[in-house]
Amino acid sequence: MSQIKKKEDRDLKLQIIKAVKAIRKKHMQLKVGEADVEKLLQKTFKPIVDPLNELNKQKMEPIKQPESKQEIKSIKQENIKEEEEQNKKLNLSSRKI
Repeated sequence: MSQIKKKEDRDLKLQIIKAVKAIRKKHMQLKVGEADVEKLLQKTFKPIVDPLNELNKQKMEPIKQPESKQEIKSIKQENIKEEEEQNKKLNLSSRKI
């Protein structure tokens, strides 16, 4: 009876060892697959990402703050004029349709 028990234990240990090896193998395959996907993504999107990174690195000019009330009024008037011009263009284009 003890020999049967020993044989069962040994068989169980062998099955566990095989399972561990299979899990390690699968883990390595997944790990390598992730690296392959990462390389593919970098290669695919490099033409897009590189110029965006360069733009990000460039220093942006700070926005000039108006110093006086007169400047604020002139800026508001310029904005109003621009909006009116855009509205006129939209109205003209809608009439053509």
